Amino acid sequence: MAVPRLSSPERRRGHKRLPPIPVEIYMIIFDELRYDPEDIAIADTKSILANLALVCRLFSSLIVPKLFSKFVFEGRQTGAYPHTPSDKERACALWLQHISNGDEAACTLANLVKELTFHNWKAEGRALLSPAPPGLPLSRYVRIVPRFENLWRLELLSVPITRHFFEAVGTLQKLRTLCIRECEFGAVDAAVVIPDIPAPCLTEFELREADDVLPYVPALARLAAKRSLRSLQTTVWEVARGVMELRTDIPLEQLEVPLVPNDAAILARFLDRTPSLLDLSIMDPSDSGDAGRPCFRLQKSSLPNLTRLRCPPYLLPTLVQDRSLPLEQLNLIEINDWIYPRVNADIALLGPLKDCSLRRLHVPVFLFRDHPLDEHLYRVEELTICFPIVDYTKKCEENVTSICSAKSRKLGVRRLELRFYTGTPVHWMFDLKLQHREVTRRLAVAFPTATQFVLSDVLEWHRDAGGGKTWRPVVPAREYFRSAVLHTVGTGLTKMTDFNGALAALFRDDREMSVLVRRLCGESGRPTRR
Repeated sequence: MAVPRLSSPERRRGHKRLPPIPVEIYMIIFDELRYDPEDIAIADTKSILANLALVCRLFSSLIVPKLFSKFVFEGRQTGAYPHTPSDKERACALWLQHISNGDEAACTLANLVKELTFHNWKAEGRALLSPAPPGLPLSRYVRIVPRFENLWRLELLSVPITRHFFEAVGTLQKLRTLCIRECEFGAVDAAVVIPDIPAPCLTEFELREADDVLPYVPALARLAAKRSLRSLQTTVWEVARGVMELRTDIPLEQLEVPLVPNDAAILARFLDRTPSLLDLSIMDPSDSGDAGRPCFRLQKSSLPNLTRLRCPPYLLPTLVQDRSLPLEQLNLIEINDWIYPRVNADIALLGPLKDCSLRRLHVPVFLFRDHPLDEHLYRVEELTICFPIVDYTKKCEENVTSICSAKSRKLGVRRLELRFYTGTPVHWMFDLKLQHREVTRRLAVAFPTATQFVLSDVLEWHRDAGGGKTWRPVVPAREYFRSAVLHTVGTGLTKMTDFNGALAALFRDDREMSVLVRRLCGESGRPTRR
């Protein structure tokens, strides 16, 4: 980034002048101030940047682009309690008014925004949310979208969408990523034409859980069917089918679509003519058994570069058999495996995997527990076992014992993770003593080659270097751990147990969390002997 006509700020020690630090050095330092959602909250990041921007004109010119690069417009639900806009909301409203009026300074700041999110503007039960701050309806926010000329990522979460959105977004020539999740599309008159969105640079398009989207399917399909597109992820088959039927030569690298039996042939033809695919996910939303499920044929030369695959087991012969694929990751979890777990499966379906060099595998617990997967997947190093919702209330010991006595435990895994449909059960998510006991007494014995175990969404257990018997807790994302603690405290968490002071050390520089962790741990907050 060029910084015209600005020099390095003067440095002094008392009355003595110090040599100036080159501007390039400041630029390198500030480039390290990237928002990392795993380690720090975005509000804290913005606060740090805002304070730095006030130091001097040079700092301001370097920091302000980072401060405004990511912005969120969030609605609020109308409730029984009146809402008083905060200083931040009032400032945001004033800025938007200036943008809408074409104010030069406000529009200059709008040009710095690279990522924009609209969130929580759709109420439960199809009633619209009243926006925050009051007096600025969602339509006004949409009208100023064209002012963000350098926008490259637009995310819509729980937002009502109308044809005016297409008109606004159609002006964004630099848009590369468009994500639409849990949104509601407005009714359109048959005579109304939904304008196309040119988006010449679009590389990622995601559409999930959309309501009343069918009238918009042709426009969405034309939007996605760009030669620049590299990733298409959608739960709406009609949009995916529209893209595939346009016959545009798209060098996709990632594809995620649901499987519709009557249109399986359309999907097969698209896969045959898209050799660039690296990541393929085919979801089966039905709840029927394996028998009679749709099957289709692919050319032997199809999917030559596929490295990551997610599909139900019954599609493995179609996608993998008689095909030399460089597969590294396989996910066999079906949607219904989380809710209505099957009690049996045809293990012969895994036969085609013998010749694959799989390193990472996701399987439902019944498949791992009841079938000798090591006969087909002996190269797997990272294993994720998914438990259905019915196992959520079971004790940690029960779930661990069920996999330690499984027929597949001969797999030479290096990393083993237990995953639950609704997240780790609260009654042992923060019980480090219990987790350590299960790791050392059961898991480490059943899986002697493992160096990492994950029994919680927020915590991992690592074996000490040298292959010894000592295991230590590791928090890979401190901010995520902090959010999880605060959330569970709000929903009834009253106790947690530490291990060797790991949690106390984690929040040593955060007074609020340090006090909370000590209070929850009680006597367990003290170091525990191994």
